[in-house]
Amino acid sequence: MSQSEISSPFKFLDPYNRQDKDIFFGRKDEVERLYQHVNKNRIVLIYGTSGSGKTSLVQCGLANRLEVTDWVPFFIRRGQDINRSLLENLLAAKALAGVELKGSMAERLVLALDKIGSFYLRPVYLIFDQFEELLILGEQEEKDAFIGNLQSILLGEETKSCNLLFIMREEYFAALDIFEQKIPGFSDRRLRVETMRPKKVKEVILRSCEKFNIKLEAPEENAQQIIDILKGKTGISLPYLQVYLDQLWKHDFGKTYPEGSTEAHPELEFTTEEIRTFGVIKDVLDRFLGQRKQALQRELEEAFDPVPDDFITSVLDSFVTDEGTKLPIIYERKNGEILLKNAPEYLKRLPAPPLAFALNQLEASRILRTDGDSIELAHDILAALIDQQRSDEQRRLNEIRRSIRNGYHNYKQLQEYLTGKQIAKYEDVINKLGLEEEYIQFFEESRIFRKEEENRKLAEAEQRTEEERMLRLEADTARETAQEKAVAAREAEGKAKTNALRAKVISAFAFFLAIICFLLFRDSAIRKNEIQKSRDALQVQKNRSVEQAEMLAQEISRRNKVEFEKLQTDVEVLKKAGEVELASRLINEKRELFADRGLLGFDSLENSLKINK
Repeated sequence: MSQSEISSPFKFLDPYNRQDKDIFFGRKDEVERLYQHVNKNRIVLIYGTSGSGKTSLVQCGLANRLEVTDWVPFFIRRGQDINRSLLENLLAAKALAGVELKGSMAERLVLALDKIGSFYLRPVYLIFDQFEELLILGEQEEKDAFIGNLQSILLGEETKSCNLLFIMREEYFAALDIFEQKIPGFSDRRLRVETMRPKKVKEVILRSCEKFNIKLEAPEENAQQIIDILKGKTGISLPYLQVYLDQLWKHDFGKTYPEGSTEAHPELEFTTEEIRTFGVIKDVLDRFLGQRKQALQRELEEAFDPVPDDFITSVLDSFVTDEGTKLPIIYERKNGEILLKNAPEYLKRLPAPPLAFALNQLEASRILRTDGDSIELAHDILAALIDQQRSDEQRRLNEIRRSIRNGYHNYKQLQEYLTGKQIAKYEDVINKLGLEEEYIQFFEESRIFRKEEENRKLAEAEQRTEEERMLRLEADTARETAQEKAVAAREAEGKAKTNALRAKVISAFAFFLAIICFLLFRDSAIRKNEIQKSRDALQVQKNRSVEQAEMLAQEISRRNKVEFEKLQTDVEVLKKAGEVELASRLINEKRELFADRGLLGFDSLENSLKINK
C-alpha cells in the first residue's frame, strides 16, 4: 500500500463538520461567542485570515452548539451565480418537493423560505461560505441582483425568521462597501476568527494524538516542537497543522506498518528525531504536492498516450485565479465524463478521458474536492502554493490574461478597446492563453479597431502632409509678395521720411509762429487788462467827481436858500418898518449878487413891495 493510498485520521485540508464533534478541539470560546452573535442578530459576518478555521467554526462548532430543532441550515457557495445557487439549494429541500414556484427570483426566494419555515417550524439559516468568491469573481449585475434578493428577504414579513451568515476572508472586507450602502448595518455584527494561539494549538495536538492512538515521545516538548515548525509571521495556520500531522502520520504509518493495518487507529509513535527530520511545513507541502503531481503524471502517461509533460500542472493551474486564490469550476458528470462549464478555455481543450482521470485522482488525493456542482482546490493554501510554483512564463501569460479580461470589462462600460501597445505585446501569445471565445473576439475586435485607427491616422498624416505642402507653397508665394511689398514699402518709407522731414520743418515753424502768437496774445491781454483797469479807475474818479459836484450843488443851493430866506426876512422887516425903498435897493443888490447863481424869487419880492406902496 502506497503512502498516498493510506487514509489518515486527520482532516488534511477538509473543514470540520457536524460529525467531527469529538475531534474538534481548541475553539470552545469562539463557538460560544458565535452562538451569542447568531442568537441576537439576523445578519452575522464571520471573517478572518485564510486558514483560521472559519468554515469549521460554523459547520462543526456552531452546528453542534445549536440543537437540531434550533435551525434549518443551508450552506451555500457561489458556484456560477450566487443567486441561482441560493435558489437551487432551497429547491432541493424536502419541504419544496413537488412545489412549483413562480414569479421573479426575489419572489421565488421569499416563497421558498416561507414554505421551508412553515414546514420545519424553526428558523432558516442561509450560510454563505467563502463569500469573497462573489466579491472577486462576480459581475456587478450578479452583485446587484443578490443585494436586491437580500433586501427582499430582510424586509419580507414571510421571511422575518430567516437569518443570514456570511463567511469570508478578511482581506476582502473593504469590498463590502456596496453592501453597506444598500443594506445599512450589513457588517455591524461580525466575529473575527483569530489565528489559534499556541496554547490552544498545543491542546489540539495533544488531544488529537490521544484520540488517534498516537504516542508522543515527549508530549509537551514534541507539541512545542511542531508548533515551532509551523509558526509563521501571523501565527499558526490550522490547515498547515492538519496537513503536517496528516503527512507525519502517513510517514510514520508507512515505517511502522509496511504491510498495512486493518485497525481504525493503529498505534503509532512520533519521536523527537522523526519530527526534527520531517522538515518545515513548506517542505512538507512542496513534497506532498510534488509527489502527487509526479505520481499522477506517471499514471496518466501509462494509461494514455500521448500526454503532455505538464498535463497535471496545467490542470492544477486552472483552478487558481490570476490573483492566487481558488477558482471554483462548475462541472457535471455525464456518462462517466466530467463536463466543465466555466473552466478556462485551455482546460476545456484538454482531451476528455485523461482530464476526467486526472480530476478523479486529484479528488481522491484530497487536492481537489467537489462541493455541489463545483469542483475546486481543497484549500486556499494549495492555491497559494500552486501560484508560488508558477514559472515566470506562466505569470507573464496570467498577467496578459488578466489584462485582456480587465480590458474586456472596461470595454463593456466605457467602449474602449485595447491599446496598440497591448495588442503588439499580446499578439504572439494570444493562442497560448486559452481564453474564452468572448475574450478572443474582443482581442480581435481591438486589433481591427486599432488597425483601422492606424490607417485612419496614416491617411490623416498624408492629408496633413499635403496640406503642409500647399501651405508651404502658399507661404512661398506670400513670401515673394511680401518681398515685393517690402521693396515698395522701403520706397514709400523714403518718401515718407522726406515728407516727415518737411512736416517736421513746417511743424517747427508753425510751433515758432504759435509761440510768437502766444506771446503777442499774452501782451495784448496784458495791455487790455491794463486799459480796463485805467478805465475802471477813470470811471471811479468820474463817479467820485459827480458825487462831489452834486454835493457842492446841494451845498450852494442850501446856502442860496438860506441867504434868500434871510433876504426875505430882511425885506419883511424893512417893509414893516416902512422902508420900502431901502428894501427895494436891498433886493436889487442881492439880485446882482446872486445873478450868476440862478436864484429865482426876486421879482415876487419886488411885486410884494409894489403892493405895499
